[in-house]
Amino acid sequence: MKQDLTFVHNSFVKFQNPYICLMTMGWENCKPSHSCTAAPDAYMIHFVRSGKGTLLLNDKIYRIKENDLFLIRPGQKAIYTADDSNPWHYSYFSFAGVLAAGLLEETAFKNNNTVITLPDDSIARIIEEGLTAVCESKSVRICTLEYLAKLLSVLVVEPTCVNDDQNVLITQIDQYIKKNYMKDIQINEIADMFNVSRNYLFRIFKKNKGISLKSYLSDIRIQDAKAMLITTDIPITQISEMLGFKTYSAFFKLFKAATNSTPKEYRAVKKNTNENESVLKSENGICQIESEIDSVVFKEKYDIKI
Repeated sequence: MKQDLTFVHNSFVKFQNPYICLMTMGWENCKPSHSCTAAPDAYMIHFVRSGKGTLLLNDKIYRIKENDLFLIRPGQKAIYTADDSNPWHYSYFSFAGVLAAGLLEETAFKNNNTVITLPDDSIARIIEEGLTAVCESKSVRICTLEYLAKLLSVLVVEPTCVNDDQNVLITQIDQYIKKNYMKDIQINEIADMFNVSRNYLFRIFKKNKGISLKSYLSDIRIQDAKAMLITTDIPITQISEMLGFKTYSAFFKLFKAATNSTPKEYRAVKKNTNENESVLKSENGICQIESEIDSVVFKEKYDIKI
């Protein structure tokens, strides 16, 4: 599959309904370390179909993985970056209108939630069906409202993937780690928090995640360090402190072991790479990186102008 493969259908705007309106739908297959900046006028939801990446929003970094959705609200500025070893492929849609905020409060994005997890990729299939239907339909206004209703209905379902007590425990531990990894949290502290033994915690975490708890915590910190090195000018020593490392030496050793380069070298190489890419800015404020690889233009498939 080709990289940086993008399709956007944004002709819905001419059918705007003041109450609720689908603005865009599309998908993108990103290159490693591909970075986008968004400051949308509408509510924008991304669904990660595969791979992983990071979201920097309101000075907070979120680790995003397969089957996660993240929401960027109107007026927010976000930077989201594909992982450099397992870059994400995502689908997305945006919508606006006076009813939009109220509708979101009926979904899993209520209470200002930014990231949720769905049990499957049903929302991606709806986006694909919607793109095909909208492009073939003679009544785009009706079609877009129909598919917006379908998209939002998926989010009304409680976004959990758990089937038993052990999975519930792992989900709670995962949430705790993602909320507190910038602190100097210890394995024993996590075990005490959830009233389990250290050995039991190690065993069930490795069984469910396929990675040790220590490695998982380190990976989260290193991936966020990569994102901060690429997308900000924060001093490296400060990044180390922000990510919960006791000393810069500990951060330096772990980062070099994980990336085979020092933090300073990584920042210089990745920033130089991004500066050599051409940045395109769409009408809704999304910046997209134009790949040097030949891209497939989906307007040929659907015989439409994008």
